[in-house]
Amino acid sequence: MSTILRAANVDRRMIPLLRPLLPSAERLLPYLKRIDAGRIYTNHGPLVREFEQRLRCLIGHDLRLATATSGTLALEAAIVSAAPLSPERPLALMPSFTFTATALAAERCGYKPYFLDIDPDTWMIDPAKLGMHPMIDKAGLVIPVAPLGRPVPAAAWAAFSQATGIPVVIDAAGSLSQIFDDPEQFVGSVPVIASLHATKGFSSGEGGLVLSRDESVIHGCVRALNFGFYGSRESLSAGTNGKMSEYHAAIGLAELDGWKEKRQRFLAVADIYQRVAADRGLADRFFCVPEVGISYAILEARSVDESLRIRQHLEAASIGSRLWYENGLHLHAHFARTPRDAMGASEKTAARLIGLPMAPDLVPDQIVRILATVADAVFGPARAVQGL
Repeated sequence: MSTILRAANVDRRMIPLLRPLLPSAERLLPYLKRIDAGRIYTNHGPLVREFEQRLRCLIGHDLRLATATSGTLALEAAIVSAAPLSPERPLALMPSFTFTATALAAERCGYKPYFLDIDPDTWMIDPAKLGMHPMIDKAGLVIPVAPLGRPVPAAAWAAFSQATGIPVVIDAAGSLSQIFDDPEQFVGSVPVIASLHATKGFSSGEGGLVLSRDESVIHGCVRALNFGFYGSRESLSAGTNGKMSEYHAAIGLAELDGWKEKRQRFLAVADIYQRVAADRGLADRFFCVPEVGISYAILEARSVDESLRIRQHLEAASIGSRLWYENGLHLHAHFARTPRDAMGASEKTAARLIGLPMAPDLVPDQIVRILATVADAVFGPARAVQGL
């Protein structure tokens, strides 16, 4: 038995699914003092502009971005900018395997969602297959999703959009850390949305980003997030009030100050998870960064019944877990009549991918306890102890 396994203790206090860690009051204070001194609180203030500039320095100066009050409003702005609604093409094609904000944002922009099944290996919709879809002539928009923060390669979707003429907006809500690491692969001309919600690895408490290498798309997003204003107080397009406040920019700037350290802490937790998963015989069914977002730890059950058993064991052990996308949006009451393809892969995948606790300060003893409980559910107590 490994050193990691021998380190386990008998602490049975609750391990929450998520325990976000945002910048401390001490780290925030210099930025709050600047707000107090300047008395500018919103409307593209100096802290927001600095936050955007520092993000461009981190990701690349050739990349353009717009900040928003939330990831959902960032998605709406990108849709309004890149894919204005046409009555002849009312459908927004998207996976059912996603968080509800994806479909609700499309609805708020006037589109009718149409749910597509996913590839069970990638957990995503496939651009290579979508061109022959029977609803393609009715589609005015496609929203690929980065499932559980697994980033979407941008080039294939840019090629799809160019070939079909259908606008694409990528919902990459939980993928910002991977975008930081490889912007060339994950951001192109197609707009990409990232969330800065407190549950994400990199956060401004609440907020969102639109990223693209197409400056005109970003100009359209800035306009859509400011009542349709751009350079004047005349509404030039559809819009809303989605501008990031100076206070959320302050959190984002403080997050940038400490991001290198926070990222390393997440990576250290992921490394321990992977080593303990190997000790417990779970390596082939465990996913963490870079396969998924930095704030996720995902366990893939072999069947729906096994998934339920694992989650029951975790609950009994006071360990948080979740099916992040439930069983798919098509089973939500609001979307019950939404047109869709057969959802075989989506339903099986959604029911088998279990979110495990993740935090930058999760300690080895907690990780051992989490995966020992999972192994107990999968293999039974005797085999779990042996790591088989």
